Amino acid sequence: MDAPTPETTSSAGMRTHLKGRVENLKLNPRRDVLQSVFEAVSNSIQSIVAADRRDGVIRIELFRNTAQGQLILSEVDRDNSDRNLPEISSFRITDNGHGFTEQNYDSFLTLDSRAKAELGGKGVGRLVWLKMFDAVEIDSTFVEGGQASRRRFSFSLQHPTGISPLEEKPPSPTETSITLIGLLPRYRPYFRHRAQTIKGELVKHFLSIFLDGRFPRIEIIDGEEVHAITADDLPPRSSTSFELAGHSFDVRLISMTWRASLSMQQLPISRARLPRSISKTKRPVGNCCARRCRI
Repeated sequence: MDAPTPETTSSAGMRTHLKGRVENLKLNPRRDVLQSVFEAVSNSIQSIVAADRRDGVIRIELFRNTAQGQLILSEVDRDNSDRNLPEISSFRITDNGHGFTEQNYDSFLTLDSRAKAELGGKGVGRLVWLKMFDAVEIDSTFVEGGQASRRRFSFSLQHPTGISPLEEKPPSPTETSITLIGLLPRYRPYFRHRAQTIKGELVKHFLSIFLDGRFPRIEIIDGEEVHAITADDLPPRSSTSFELAGHSFDVRLISMTWRASLSMQQLPISRARLPRSISKTKRPVGNCCARRCRI
């Protein structure tokens, strides 16, 4: 008899096969190798904002395979400036945000949830975790209805529903940790980043959020090394305003000549569109950061 498969059923009777969804998710091992970390950090940032914490902290801990011994450098490794480091086998991302309240837990259990649609969330981030890691362990202490609670569970493809409850422990200070365990072999050659390299990639990925000025303290911990993202890690910027066809615009200017210790090759650039009411007028064409932009 076949083992039960991880399926969920909607009120309309349609089913979602968890393993099938993960297998159909396309990731490039080299280009998307940090996507799992980005997803977890994005959740942490949103949780801290939801809790309106001024003292928000996110810690990203790296755990390496120190039992590897002599490293055999493949062609992939020779192109990697961090090739001499042991592979990263697991991550733990911890924050002091809102936590896995009943509402957030329900959203977690709902694939393609629209709970964070207004923030750009597509409801598939946790599938990226299962695409790259054997399992995910979540331990969250939160306050709901004036009562301190703790929710602990494991998330993997080995459990029929994907969710396996863990042993309960007394509530601790408000904190949520997400541990990504057992990086799959396909991704290991690409995951030997230094903490400083990961710091640079985080700045690039979340630059638009960081430029707003209010973001939690983010620490990347690799053994005894601790690298924190601060305002000094952001590029020089300025702002200006103008009016066009009765509409006001605020423009943020970022220096593309900036090169910090993060070895950043490029910065993300967003494309803006003019309001429909002036879309039929003569549209200005500018040169943004030496690149042609349509607005």
